[in-house]
Amino acid sequence: QTFEVCYHNAARKHALNHGRIFEHAFAGEPSVGAVQFTYFSEVANVIKTRNTERTATGLTFILSSQRFAMGWAADGMEVGTGHNCLIKFKEEQVYIAGEIRLEENSALFNFESGTFTAQIAPTYKWKQKSHATQWKGLISTLISEAWHDRLKGEEDLKIQVTYMPDLYSDAEKILIPFTAPKDAYTTFCKNTEVPWLKGCICKATK
Repeated sequence: QTFEVCYHNAARKHALNHGRIFEHAFAGEPSVGAVQFTYFSEVANVIKTRNTERTATGLTFILSSQRFAMGWAADGMEVGTGHNCLIKFKEEQVYIAGEIRLEENSALFNFESGTFTAQIAPTYKWKQKSHATQWKGLISTLISEAWHDRLKGEEDLKIQVTYMPDLYSDAEKILIPFTAPKDAYTTFCKNTEVPWLKGCICKATK
């Protein structure tokens, strides 16, 4: 079974221009404007440096046939950083998606957050719990093994990988901020950089 998603190119471009999409492309072409990374600690350090206002540091993420990509939402609008905006090509196959928060030596995951995961899990041949167990193990290993460059002689860090309550509990939590844009009028009504946003939000009244 195939699920297809699409996005307005201007939304993705807006996020790329503001350095809010991080990716490690292991097949195909890297995305122009995306912050390319090799190790997850690099992303954690970039966010720590740039996050001067100490806003939420949760990211959306996807693992596709061509890249591991993450989107850092500025606020609850998630302009250009939603799961669908992290792929570059329509033909790109996405295996898993969710939310992640990277700290200095730890990662927190929410697997049941995304456009993809909630639809993929029920179709898994060995049922949803097996799907979650398998991918939790794979993601945990991926983060631990690719946290930093071991060839530089750095000591191995025991990366702590934890998981948010998932589909099989009653708890509902997310890592992406629900905060409203700081200035909705400026963000949308006066937006000259991404004009289509104005048409989506603003409505003239007499």
